Amino acid sequence: MGQSGAILRYLGMNHGYYPDEPLEAQECDEFMDGYADIIAKCYKPHFDPSMDTTDLFAAVLPKYLASIDAACAKGQFLCGAKLTVADFAVGCLYTNYFNNAGVFKAKEWKYVLDKFPNF
Repeated sequence: MGQSGAILRYLGMNHGYYPDEPLEAQECDEFMDGYADIIAKCYKPHFDPSMDTTDLFAAVLPKYLASIDAACAKGQFLCGAKLTVADFAVGCLYTNYFNNAGVFKAKEWKYVLDKFPNF
C-alpha cells in the first residue's frame, strides 16, 4: 500500500473510523484533504531551517485554523459525534507541530495556536 491518506482511509473503513454515509464521508475527506494541503507547507521548513517562514505563521496557518474553527468549536470531533480518520489526521498537526517543544520555531507555533483556542 502507498499514500498515507489512502492507507488511513482504508484502515478507517475497516475499523469503524470512516463514515458510511456519502455526505459525511465527503466532509471527512474534505478535512483530510485540507490537512494534506497544510502539512505540505510545513514539511519544507521543518527540514530546511533557513527557509523564510513568515507567510506560514502570518497567513497560511491562521487561514487554515480559521477554516476549521467552527468544527473545532463544537467540542466534539471534526465530523460530529463520532471519531473519524479526519480527527487522526488533523490531530497530527497538533501533536507534531503545535504541541511539540522540539519543533522548529516553537514560539511561533504557540503564538498562532494561542489565537485559536478551539483547536
